[in-house]
Amino acid sequence: MTSGMASAQPAGTAGEGGLSWQDLVELQPFTVPVAERYWGDEELDAGDLTEILAHCAATRATAWYRMLQAASLLYEDYEESHHRQMAEHTSGEMDSIEAFEAAVTAARCGEDPRARYGPDGLEQAIAHVGAVLCVPPAVAREVITLGDALRYRVPLTAATLAQGRIDEQRFRIVVARTRLVTPESIEQVDARIAEQIYARDQMSVKRFTTMVDKTVAVVDPDAVKRRRAHAKAERKVTVTQDRFVPGQSRITASLPDVDAALVDARLTAMAESVHAEDPRSLAQRRSDALIASSVHQQLRCLCPQCVAAAEVAVSEPTPLTDPDTSVEPDAGVDPAGSTVPAVGVVIHVIANQSTLDGDDDEPGFTDDGGVIDADTVRELAMQEFTRTTAITREMMQRSARMRYRPGKQKTAYAFAADLCCTWPGCNNRAWSSDVDHTEPYDHGHPERGPTEWWNLKPLCRLHHRMKTFTGWRDFTDEFGRAVFGSPTGHYFVGNAYRGTDLFLGLAELVPKPPDHPAREKIAELYREHRRRADLARRRWDEANPPPF
Repeated sequence: MTSGMASAQPAGTAGEGGLSWQDLVELQPFTVPVAERYWGDEELDAGDLTEILAHCAATRATAWYRMLQAASLLYEDYEESHHRQMAEHTSGEMDSIEAFEAAVTAARCGEDPRARYGPDGLEQAIAHVGAVLCVPPAVAREVITLGDALRYRVPLTAATLAQGRIDEQRFRIVVARTRLVTPESIEQVDARIAEQIYARDQMSVKRFTTMVDKTVAVVDPDAVKRRRAHAKAERKVTVTQDRFVPGQSRITASLPDVDAALVDARLTAMAESVHAEDPRSLAQRRSDALIASSVHQQLRCLCPQCVAAAEVAVSEPTPLTDPDTSVEPDAGVDPAGSTVPAVGVVIHVIANQSTLDGDDDEPGFTDDGGVIDADTVRELAMQEFTRTTAITREMMQRSARMRYRPGKQKTAYAFAADLCCTWPGCNNRAWSSDVDHTEPYDHGHPERGPTEWWNLKPLCRLHHRMKTFTGWRDFTDEFGRAVFGSPTGHYFVGNAYRGTDLFLGLAELVPKPPDHPAREKIAELYREHRRRADLARRRWDEANPPPF
């Protein structure tokens, strides 16, 4: 029994079967004083609480590093003990050719000759870690595997975890996304990832994952192809009962990125195809769309008008081929007879024109799936439903400052240049976000807050409202970094890794911002120094003609 816990239930004053605060103090004589240390947090202001959040996040990351390292060391200790145990039971030599052949046969059949000596080192470590952390064997095994990667596979990136530069989730992403990188390339991948973590502000999970995938694609391009083949081979769909909610089941699917994006886009398109008066939430409509796509092919609208039409259709069924039926050929008709808009699927892909032309194998990016290999980009471009929007330098330089809504080109650039919502930590898709003017557009004076590429960025509806109606403020520097200032006076970079880092050509499409007058003044001083130095050299040459 854990120290400090009583074995008998005391008589509480909080009612039968309950515990009073005094009882809790007696039961936990060591833990309650620890909690008392933090009661003063209730008196702190928002600025101090923000500092506490940041400190605790860094401390938790450091604790994760030490925990993973301990799990790895514990496994090595058990593995060494297991090998010593085997050495005590075997001499390492076969006393006959028959024994040797039996061992070979057992190995070929997948049998472990060491099984008779009990669980091996990994199994013992899994049991130990699972008991300490109170987690199932699969989770304990993952902790040990992460610890091994932390010490041997990506130690430089692991050091950023120890310092609180990244958290446990992002470290898991690095380990998972580099799993198919060859041993010859992993050191360079590890170094580049760590370098970018140190060189940039914190990134949202989507931006961080994109950065890792881009690094892998540059250092070990074949790893991206291996990942694609692995995803295709491991695709599956499972249906299981929910362990926590009676009457519900869970559907889990593992699909290649592009296939998953198609399914996701299809469900959203079907969910948005019903009328605005439909009483269901978007999540409920997506769930019903999954069933409809498997059974009916069309999502039934539940707005009052369609429900009434369905009741009439049931009482007086009308053949769908009736020439008098006022249904457009491209519109959808559900089994009940109500008419809903046609459903279209849209997947947004960013890629270089050179990749589409086959001149190089630079990876592309999907609004949902992240980085994809060049072959997948070209396959998508060949589909009959593909629509291409080319972003050109001429279109980017065309002014739209007097209009509130940006044109198609500038909207595409704003989304492509930032990959997702620019709010710090947000992963919402760019193409589902609003186009926000960093400097607010003034309808009375359009020259203020102009609709130009440098003043536009994607913000999801939630964070767009946060900026508009609360004390949060933002600005964009000349490098395109979106910096957000909180009401507590803290500042956060929202797009530390951008589409311009993933596609260098995006940065070349826009005109270079003019230098600050102060920088021009310093440049003039340098030019004057060079002019004087050249003049002095010419005078010396004139005074010292060859030979000298």
